[in-house]
Amino acid sequence: MKTKRLFMLTLALLLCCGTLVPAAESPEQEAPEYLFREDFAQLTAINMSTAKEDVAAAGGLVGLNATPVIPVEDGAIVLRSANNQFVDLQFWNTELETITGDFTLSLRLLPSAAGLRCDHFIDFRKDTGSSMTQYIRVSVGRVQIFNDPANAGAKVESEPLPVGEYSSVELFFGYDQDAGIYSSLELWVNGVFVGERDLSGDALTGISHFRMFRYHNSDIRIRDLCMAKGNRLLADNGVHFYGVQETAAENGSFSARFAVLLDRTASYTAAGVRLSAEVTENGESRSIPQKTVSVSMLWESLNAQEGTDITRLEAPEGSCFAAVVLRGIPAGGTVTFTVTPYAVTAGGRTVEAQSYTVTYENGVFAGLEAIA
Repeated sequence: MKTKRLFMLTLALLLCCGTLVPAAESPEQEAPEYLFREDFAQLTAINMSTAKEDVAAAGGLVGLNATPVIPVEDGAIVLRSANNQFVDLQFWNTELETITGDFTLSLRLLPSAAGLRCDHFIDFRKDTGSSMTQYIRVSVGRVQIFNDPANAGAKVESEPLPVGEYSSVELFFGYDQDAGIYSSLELWVNGVFVGERDLSGDALTGISHFRMFRYHNSDIRIRDLCMAKGNRLLADNGVHFYGVQETAAENGSFSARFAVLLDRTASYTAAGVRLSAEVTENGESRSIPQKTVSVSMLWESLNAQEGTDITRLEAPEGSCFAAVVLRGIPAGGTVTFTVTPYAVTAGGRTVEAQSYTVTYENGVFAGLEAIA
């Protein structure tokens, strides 16, 4: 019987040849067109004003009216409130009203107190004189979406926002081109679909601004916020497939390194990738079932070699790399990996990032593609 060699999954790092091919450069993946993208790590203060015009043209956040000073601490906006004190953080962008297509609002929250409540977690409005129904609230630590237009009391809820853990919230607005209105709203929390709201009865032809986090009972800390046109972004849990490198083939095989980017503020206790493969070699095809490979170390940089030149790739500020190496990959035929990065929070919750396929033809990198 012919013995079929399986790949050896190891945790050792190696010096890989060639530039790391980043997942963001997949030719099949359309890059989002950002309207606004703000990481608050470098911000020192929030604009305080009584007029939207102060920030509307450039796009940005503003604290309005009775809002006290909003500090930035440890790289996050801090909204402090007790007993439902009035806090009004708004996002304005003049281009927002002109969008006639799908778009996404996403944000990441740092740890908050147990039992967080917020009556106006995220409201969206067409103009200053209109106030949409409170579709998105937080009650007893759960994000709620009111999803029945005929019954304001009908709602679906996420699992509790993890106390002391990293959380992401994403709103995807679907646009009906024929009717010229926003027809649906999807809510995603920590990468999981929570529910959908039918907006077709609201005749919502455009959105001018968002009002966020009004009337809450404890601190809310926002790490970053972004808005983008087009299809929904993957809800950001601070875990990303960063890219892949490989060695030159030698003695009929080669090695590949899969790099994952982790946000340091997420305080993950474990990380790695889930890997499976489809192999066609010498006219025979076989499947290698999924294996979960965890790492024992995290890295601030990775090395790569081009000829005799060695370059160092530094992780972005506030991030670090996890890297998994596979050795003994056949250098003949076609090998297609399915790669899913994952991490485990301090509370034991496992979060996964976008999955990708990575293909090699005769030991040469042939493509990387996000899995829909």
